[in-house]
Amino acid sequence: MNIKQFAPEYNLNDEGWIKFPPDSDYRKRMFPPEVNQHPAKANVYLVQAIIEYVSEPDDILMDIMAGTGTLMVGALVGRSVICIEISEKFHKIQVAALEFLENIAPGISGMISLVNLPCQTYLPIPDLADHIIFS
Repeated sequence: MNIKQFAPEYNLNDEGWIKFPPDSDYRKRMFPPEVNQHPAKANVYLVQAIIEYVSEPDDILMDIMAGTGTLMVGALVGRSVICIEISEKFHKIQVAALEFLENIAPGISGMISLVNLPCQTYLPIPDLADHIIFS
């Protein structure tokens, strides 16, 4: 059995913690400027590491409080993604982010679903997703 290691490409500090690098440059390449309006964006490198650790290609990932849609990067590595966001403002930013990603990776929008509803009105739906990842 092959055991996965979490974020093997990153070094541990003296306390055994991973300090993920700042993601501002990466985020600028992957998302439109509007995403910076959200006060609590998850670090893209951390999100990617979680995706790689907990899931496999063709799995379905869901973020029930998706904010600006950082989890959409999962589609870049073959995961389907469902982003649920209650705020219309941030849902619109997700739509812009998806258009931005579509220019980078044509066809990616077919792997991403954006839902603008309170998650409690949408869920639970059994077997909808393989993994729920949120911050």
